Amino acid sequence: MWVVDDVLQLNAFSLNDGETYLSVNRSAVESYNADISDFLSKHLQYKTNNNYKCAVLNVSDINQLNILLGAETASLSVEVEPRASHYKSHAGIFTRIDGKNIKGGSSDIFETESGQVVSADAVLQKVRMHLMRLSKLTINQLR
Repeated sequence: MWVVDDVLQLNAFSLNDGETYLSVNRSAVESYNADISDFLSKHLQYKTNNNYKCAVLNVSDINQLNILLGAETASLSVEVEPRASHYKSHAGIFTRIDGKNIKGGSSDIFETESGQVVSADAVLQKVRMHLMRLSKLTINQLR
């Protein structure tokens, strides 16, 4: 459940084990409404009557995230990239350290410039919290 009592939950931004990105749809792409309608017709659990709820995020806000680990800004990037395999509006939010994708459920650890050791899970938790703060829950009607 990503939305409980009309409140977006932190797990909406969680990666499953082995996943390298969060799936999102870009509303600026012309096929967005058709893509959403098609997706919801195949995944009824995300639809209520003729409405669906979504978290709206600004791509530039995501791409400019600075994540603090202790007192340091981590040398990581959070980026939105097109993933138009099934839907033209489909994209992914990737979290990378030194250009390497951080996977959900990973036991990888990273070292900061000052020698602080940080787990992949801790980094992803920080990213989830930032995405929650940046997001706005909306209720949309299918067109």
